[in-house]
Amino acid sequence: MKPQRIKLPDGRVSWLVLDDDYQPIKPITRYVRYLENLERSPNTTLNGSPKDVMIAESPCQS
Repeated sequence: MKPQRIKLPDGRVSWLVLDDDYQPIKPITRYVRYLENLERSPNTTLNGSPKDVMIAESPCQS
């Protein structure tokens, strides 16, 4: 998984988390949008939540 910074057409900055095939991971994308709707800053969104969600979405390795 890889976090990717994006610039939206209106000039705002957001983040995507991409899987190994470079496709957005939908549950994480929905959660980031939720945080944006709460008017969280892009830095807050990146520094806490997507990384935490990435860990939660990762398969367990034995």
